Amino acid sequence: MQRVVCTLMLFLLAAVLHAGEGRTETSTHISYTVASMPFEEVLLRLSNELQVNAFSIVYEIDISKALSEVAAGAQEKSALKHGTSLGFCRPSLSYALLKKSAEMLLYCPFSMVIYQTEGSDAVTVSFLKAPQLSNAFDPQELDRMIEKVIIESLDQ
Repeated sequence: MQRVVCTLMLFLLAAVLHAGEGRTETSTHISYTVASMPFEEVLLRLSNELQVNAFSIVYEIDISKALSEVAAGAQEKSALKHGTSLGFCRPSLSYALLKKSAEMLLYCPFSMVIYQTEGSDAVTVSFLKAPQLSNAFDPQELDRMIEKVIIESLDQ
């Protein structure tokens, strides 16, 4: 089992290095910084990769527009050049989570945010790590699945 985990981690690391993107992990989230392509292309690739992996995008929110309106009302400049929040779900995965632990449905639909700050050419793709809500489910499984979608979309 450890060999499989090590192999998977090496594959993920190689894919990230090949894509030339930076990965950051904190106790709460995982992020990828993409310096090699524009925001629109990153968003399109992620959307396509989610659909290829049988996910339905259940919402897409232009958060940069909403934040720009708030900033304008406060007579300030928005900090985001671009920003989109994606919610995505796969019913078969939700069903599998339900069978393991009903509390895991709190994490569904899954979400990620894609954004570019003002004054930067880099695009960031982030998602919250799955919480440990039950001993019946390893939340790292879910994190690896979402991370795989991100890596595959950036390495096309």
